[in-house]
Amino acid sequence: MKGNTSRREIADASGNITNSCHFKISLKATFDDTLYDLDQFKAFKHDWSADPTGLATRKKRTLFDMEKFDLKYLPRNQSQTLSQEIYCYDSFRSFDILAPHAKWANVALTSDTSTQSYVYEIIEDIDKVFLKRHFSKAEAKGDLYKCVWGNATGEWKSANLARDGAVEKNDTTSTLTSGARVANGRIGVEDNYTGYHPNYQLKTNDNGEASDFSAMKDGLVAILFVFLKRLGFKEAVAGLALLIG
Repeated sequence: MKGNTSRREIADASGNITNSCHFKISLKATFDDTLYDLDQFKAFKHDWSADPTGLATRKKRTLFDMEKFDLKYLPRNQSQTLSQEIYCYDSFRSFDILAPHAKWANVALTSDTSTQSYVYEIIEDIDKVFLKRHFSKAEAKGDLYKCVWGNATGEWKSANLARDGAVEKNDTTSTLTSGARVANGRIGVEDNYTGYHPNYQLKTNDNGEASDFSAMKDGLVAILFVFLKRLGFKEAVAGLALLIG
């Protein structure tokens, strides 16, 4: 399941399908991560020790040159969203703006006791495969970030390019210097199991808290410097409150 605020139970206590929700489909999932060592997930862990060839094949599995795709149910947002997203993606691509491909689909959710059909969008994932398709080899090695609503500061906030909760403040009355990234702050690698949803989520070159977040950290500070330079330091004092809290 996926979604920060749309994730919900889709079945009742008897196993009957009662709701739809968004899904992230990974064609290369191996179900043998350390997460499956937890008691509540051990029953779902797959042992590949007797099938190394199958494991290697699974890690390379694709569908229409995609490794992952999203399933988003329709309608959503209090029945107001029907198909705007697909038309927007098509419009972006018609103007040579990078955007994922997307189509409508009928999806059946099935349990041991019931089956329900829903209308979904199938949306191409923006991931390493997407980058390699549209950028040079060198460019595709860069960091890919997803900017979303996040709760890293204890409350849900948008990715508003503010430094507050993302980069430590090392401001003086006359200079503005780059601080360190706030650990487990608004820049990070999402962890759905622990409920950590940063605003700026590193999606490539990621290794949890050990990842190199310097590009995004420095980028936020650079945006602030540009803001100050264009307005002049004195004129920007009031605006600083909006950007760095």
